[in-house]
Amino acid sequence: MNAGKARSFIEPNGSDTLYAQSVALQRLLQAKNANRPYQLFISDLDDTLTVLRRPETYSATNAARALLETQGRVLCVATARSVEWILSEEQRLKSTNLDRLPPHLKIDSETGLKTYGDPRDHEPEGVLDAPIITSSLGAEIYIRRNDSEGGGYVRDEEYATLMRSEPTHWRTITIQLIHALDPDSKLMEFASEETMDGYYHGKAYTAPPNHRIKMLKRTSSTTIGEDDGLASKQEFERRLIFLKRNFANYASLREQGGDITEIEKQFREHGIDISSLEGVTSEDVSNIKVMDESSPAKGVYRFYLVPTHGSKTRAADWIIEKLAKQLKINDGDGDIEVTFAGDSLPDLRLGLLGAGRKKHGMNVGTTFVLAGGSRLTPTVVALSKQLDRDPPIVFAGEDLSAWAYRFEDFDEEKGTVLYKAPLTEVPIKVVIGDLAFPGTKGPETLQAYLSQINNELPRSKLTGYQNYIYQGIHSKLWGIKP
Repeated sequence: MNAGKARSFIEPNGSDTLYAQSVALQRLLQAKNANRPYQLFISDLDDTLTVLRRPETYSATNAARALLETQGRVLCVATARSVEWILSEEQRLKSTNLDRLPPHLKIDSETGLKTYGDPRDHEPEGVLDAPIITSSLGAEIYIRRNDSEGGGYVRDEEYATLMRSEPTHWRTITIQLIHALDPDSKLMEFASEETMDGYYHGKAYTAPPNHRIKMLKRTSSTTIGEDDGLASKQEFERRLIFLKRNFANYASLREQGGDITEIEKQFREHGIDISSLEGVTSEDVSNIKVMDESSPAKGVYRFYLVPTHGSKTRAADWIIEKLAKQLKINDGDGDIEVTFAGDSLPDLRLGLLGAGRKKHGMNVGTTFVLAGGSRLTPTVVALSKQLDRDPPIVFAGEDLSAWAYRFEDFDEEKGTVLYKAPLTEVPIKVVIGDLAFPGTKGPETLQAYLSQINNELPRSKLTGYQNYIYQGIHSKLWGIKP
């Protein structure tokens, strides 16, 4: 098989069979039998559904997951992490086409080195074994199968073809591009999980993720200067844009034996070592984009490089459409209620652009919950108040001012605002966690939000299955009193 092509294995009917055999569909059908709406809850992981290595927050994570089960909401975890991190050992061993090494979640108290540990022993129960997992910032989708179908997780291979390249080929080429864009390694640095050495020598939780490379640079500076993280990130992005705009012309001239002296000079002037890209094609260069996950207040500027078609938003749309097809939802015949939750800029894009519109014969009603403690809270509040665009509303160097015109009906006391989705003008309810549930952070916000809904749901309306979940999961599995 050509190394640059997507995986060749695709089920006979695309991924339809996979979704037909899924735990997610089973639970949606249970909701229908109980005269409940179809409900999906698509949540970011870190600083939203959980907080990494903060055991004091795990009870809130577990409570939020239990409430989702109680209310019949099907959880889809949308994370930058790789999938094996949030699978129990039992489910990982059942999974068929999972080409991932076991996670190193156990940390030696003396050396700090990481070795294998079952996620069930190191992560809150509430994040494990979700019905659907979209990993690597939406570049991959994994579906949990019903036990009657063998259980475990199966990668959606049809979706994987949209990434246009095998993970190994994409990573090899992208690292080559990074070195060409930053030949002196002064702009950004690789995160520890981006090398096999980091994994084998106990420095990383996982082996390098599929279709995702994390870059970061830390700074203590509050002003933009030569060594400032924001300036470094922006310079890297500027070089990437220049490369993508001009590489096709350069490659064409090179292939035809034309004079490339002038264009090579332009690349050098932009800090790009074009000579190191021997064997790289225009298609390779076009199949890379930047997704920002910076925390300016902490002086951490980081971003992920992913395939052009990889995003949480695309993955969410795909999942909704595949499940809707299985549910036979036709125009006007049914609704899907989708709640998104997150704390970062990719999550905000997911919540505001990932649904909230009538699409492919289904009505999609959407709520987005911005987790308490989010780095985006001041920005979203400014957008909600439709503050004047001078000075512009900027986050991590990106001007978001144009979004303000789509926000309306801001209620600061309740912590809610409506956002009108582009094209359709369908309103999306945005819940700003720091205002709606003051003092909560991450999973505490989700617990408070879902508890508020649960208090509005009479116990008599719960199905027998949901009462079992409410009594059993709360009291036995996760040690939470009903």
